[in-house]
Amino acid sequence: MTSRTLRTVFTIALASFGFMALRFLLVPVRIKLLTSLLDKEEYGTLTLISLSVSFLAVLLALGSLEFLLGKCPGRPERFQYGALAAAMRLGAGAAALLALPLMLVLMLWQPAKLNLGAADYLIAGGLVLLTLLIVQRVFFLLGLQRILVVRLSQLLYADAWFLPIIPLWFFGTLSIRAVLWVWLGWMLVTAALTHRWAGIGKLWTITIEHVPVRTILAFGMPLLPMTLGHWLFKILDRYVLVWKQDAVAVGNYSLCLNIAMVGYLAGMSLVEIFAAEFFRRVNAAAAEPGGDLAARTDVRDMLQLMLRYGLIVTLPVAAALTQCGESVILLLSNEQYLDAVPILVWTAPAAVLFLFYFVLSRMLLALNRNLQLGVATLAGALLNGVLNVLLVPQFSERGAAVATVISLLLLCIALAWIVRLHRWVALSSLRPIRLAALYVACAAGLYLIQQHFAGHHVAILSLGALWCLAVPFGLGLVRRADFALMRECVESRPPAGEESR
Repeated sequence: MTSRTLRTVFTIALASFGFMALRFLLVPVRIKLLTSLLDKEEYGTLTLISLSVSFLAVLLALGSLEFLLGKCPGRPERFQYGALAAAMRLGAGAAALLALPLMLVLMLWQPAKLNLGAADYLIAGGLVLLTLLIVQRVFFLLGLQRILVVRLSQLLYADAWFLPIIPLWFFGTLSIRAVLWVWLGWMLVTAALTHRWAGIGKLWTITIEHVPVRTILAFGMPLLPMTLGHWLFKILDRYVLVWKQDAVAVGNYSLCLNIAMVGYLAGMSLVEIFAAEFFRRVNAAAAEPGGDLAARTDVRDMLQLMLRYGLIVTLPVAAALTQCGESVILLLSNEQYLDAVPILVWTAPAAVLFLFYFVLSRMLLALNRNLQLGVATLAGALLNGVLNVLLVPQFSERGAAVATVISLLLLCIALAWIVRLHRWVALSSLRPIRLAALYVACAAGLYLIQQHFAGHHVAILSLGALWCLAVPFGLGLVRRADFALMRECVESRPPAGEESR
């Protein structure tokens, strides 16, 4: 095996399955750590802060993230850095006009149910600005298809920020403010690293193409409904819970949904590799006169690969939540959350539906149908809000989970109809019978393992993970040809000489 082949195998492993494995490790460790150091009310409050920081950062980007991802692949270097410079100017302006006034309002208001002080809101404001800066660089690097650097950046800012807290575990408890200070310091280090990896210095050392901010706004403003809708799906249920119930209910529900979303994060990590290549192929096909994109075999193959692997990752996770709830809760948190076990079953479909939505949204973005995507997503999020208001008072956390699943399902159906999914992907290419068998086999195996090893939670989940990992290979859902496509995605680069133009 040549050194080049070894490098390719290593790159594919780290960028795809290796990254998934790290996320499967880091996210549960973070959940375990934070639920052990914080009580339910504090954990619920921290979850609200975390989601709000991410929501505001993406909202302040005003569509520039999708512009960097969709328009940079395969373009000259001078355009790529020109787009990044314009995105940074846009984000800075939005932060000055929107984020700073909001932070001041919260510092003066200090909502009673959240039990936060002025200093906490000040730190949160700093986290918003740093997150905005970092995610712009991550999407820029993703548009350049520098997958390994993207993966490392994502791990640092999204998954590994809690690592400095681990030594504090020995003290037994920790305040939210201490967690926020650690998080802020970590993000400062991550911002410095991504500054170097993204080559920000080139903004002043090379001749960059002038990309008007209005060009990004023209692309991004139709995406604002989508951005709002996507994040309202993730945050409205928590706000309704804290409004109608309390932060303890937010803690219970957040734990269950965060566990369910481990599958979504892992699946998205894999699908993102295909997404950049999917955009590149669509851009290349769009440059050719005439033709039907849905008839392009290379585009269709990449799309069905995104859908199939997204389901391969998320379906076993859903099976685990329905069959091994108590073991999952005890391993990832502690006894104080045992009353949340019944909620896991209701949150199990969320990862599958979020992943399906992610793929469909990328399709519509590639087809420049941003407004339709935005309107549909915002409508789904508003439906989710209405259902939460109706169901939470009577069913509490379960009502929030049901509201999210119903609204997500209807949104996915609507997007599949808008894009005419049947023209792009034949149902047979997804191997639906084998995917159904995947879920059934995983659920049955997990049930039998739990019955045989009752009370041994580590053994149940360890053996269950091995079983769920083996089943897709046994059913032939993972093919050798797929690895060839992964290699093409990871190694894809602009043609020689393109970057110097």
